[in-house]
Amino acid sequence: MSDDLEQRLQRAFHGESLPTAPASLVDALQRVPDAPVRSRRFASSRSLLGLVAAAVLVATVGALAIGGGASRLGPTTPTIAPTASPTAETGLRLEYAVLPSGGLKPGPADLATIVSIIERRVAATGVVGATVQAGAPDRIIVKLPGVTDATPIRKLIGQTGRIDFVPLGQTQVTIHQTIDSGLYPPLFSADQVESATVGADQNGQSTIDFVLKPEGARLFADYTAQNIGDSFAITVDGVVVSAPVIQSEIKNGDVQITQGPEASDAEDAATIAAYLNYGAQPFPIQEIESQPASSSPSTP
Repeated sequence: MSDDLEQRLQRAFHGESLPTAPASLVDALQRVPDAPVRSRRFASSRSLLGLVAAAVLVATVGALAIGGGASRLGPTTPTIAPTASPTAETGLRLEYAVLPSGGLKPGPADLATIVSIIERRVAATGVVGATVQAGAPDRIIVKLPGVTDATPIRKLIGQTGRIDFVPLGQTQVTIHQTIDSGLYPPLFSADQVESATVGADQNGQSTIDFVLKPEGARLFADYTAQNIGDSFAITVDGVVVSAPVIQSEIKNGDVQITQGPEASDAEDAATIAAYLNYGAQPFPIQEIESQPASSSPSTP
């Protein structure tokens, strides 16, 4: 507001007359129903205050409308739809026995490690409300609320999940073939993997993308540089899941495994990524019982 206009308004509030309103404003007001304008001069400062208040209100409402429109045009934050709470009448209860290995029997610390690994594996599937508990002396109880087909989860839980990176030289192997670790010792295992994710290649096929830790990256770079043309296998519990031929040196520890085009290959990729991220169980486990969760006891 200019100094001149401000001074004139102040004089108007103290009883002095206001300046004449513009003719266009008076003409517009005269066309408003039930609000004729009888003079081109305002009779009091109260009328001026009303007009100023109305102008402020219009300006404020206009600003709000513009602000609302602008926010709707901007990027939205994605929201996650709430997951329905599973009911007590649905789900499965799986019981596993932890088996001895290498002449050793599992102890309480081993069971606690297995529980932690299974919890993270199951969480990776998106099951809500799952619980994993150790039962003396060598039992693991897994409850899966809302799950009716636990086949993929059984596969994920039931395997030890030991992943090895195995040099094969000129030996050719096929997927699902079992490898004798005595004849073909691993170059390193999943403990040299920093992280793993499921992705897709340029043809839309599922991939497992993982990053090796410094020692694993060095071993892999040296081996691939010196053995171009040789075969290499990645195994889970001794079974081949990928058998590429080394085409070039793989530097920096960034590795991608391309799966096949089948739908099950995407599930296998997710399973292998979970093994890489969460590690192998220290002892093998075997499912010994399965029943609906509704008929299971409240405690192990």
